[in-house]
Amino acid sequence: MSSSFGSGLKRSTGFLSRVFLLLVFWSPKTTSIMAAHHYGVLRTNVGGGPHGLGDPDDRTLRQVEREIMIPQKMKEIAKKENCNKHVVAFGECAKQSGLLMPIQCKELSKELHTCLSNMYKDEAFIERCTKEYLDSRSEYRRTGIKDKMRRI
Repeated sequence: MSSSFGSGLKRSTGFLSRVFLLLVFWSPKTTSIMAAHHYGVLRTNVGGGPHGLGDPDDRTLRQVEREIMIPQKMKEIAKKENCNKHVVAFGECAKQSGLLMPIQCKELSKELHTCLSNMYKDEAFIERCTKEYLDSRSEYRRTGIKDKMRRI
């Protein structure tokens, strides 16, 4: 009896595995959505849009954007606009000091760090940088032209 069961299982393994997958991953919601939409590898807000770069009107942030891209933008803007005099002073000290820079420029380094830290804590500054990032991302998704290419 066990031999006939085993041989039947071997013959219908393909069918059983398909039924198992259907039972495990089936839900009424997914079948109706699957019938109505085309599914790809990427989510529609990441891979859709006019150039396949994502939805230009999507204002959600991915984790990498929240943790890496926006802080980079904040650092660039803070160094250019708010802490420019500290950056220039530290740069001049570093040029003049050479290898003794860590010792001789310690105070200027602390001032620069304090200035940047204060900017990173400012909620209005964070919101402004986030909005600028989302606007540039939206423009890129709409046109397909990167920000650096638009400047040239």
